Amino acid sequence: GCGILVNERMVNLPPQLVPQMHSSLCQDIMWARENAEDEADELEQAFDHVIVVAPCSTAQGDEGGAASQSGDAGLPSGTFFDKFDDECVCQGSELNYVFEVSEQGQSPKQYLVSLLKEKRYRTNVGKLSAML
Repeated sequence: GCGILVNERMVNLPPQLVPQMHSSLCQDIMWARENAEDEADELEQAFDHVIVVAPCSTAQGDEGGAASQSGDAGLPSGTFFDKFDDECVCQGSELNYVFEVSEQGQSPKQYLVSLLKEKRYRTNVGKLSAML
C-alpha cells in the first residue's frame, strides 16, 4: 500500500512541535497496524511507500513539471521548501516531481511530490528532532 502526506499547518506553529507532529503520525500508523480487527484492516495499514506533497519553489530557470529519480541521491537541485520539515522528510526519495498550480489573479504555486519508502520516512522523522 501507499500513504499520502499533505502537510498544512498554521504558520505560527512553534517549530519545537513539528517533530512531535510527525512522530505522532508514525505512532498512530503503528497503533492501527497492531490493533487491526482483521487481516483486511491490517493490510490497509501496511504502507510500503509514502507520497509527500510539499509546497516549494524552484530556482530561476527550473521549469515546473520536472521529474527526477533520485534514489538516495537527494532532492532536485534548486528546490526550496516553504517548511523546514518537508526538506528533511523528503530526503532519500525514490522519485520527485515538481508541478505548478495557477489560480486566476494569483501568482502560481509550486509543489514537490516525493515518493519514498515508509521505513525511510520513519528514519527521516527521527532526524527531525536532532535539527532543533
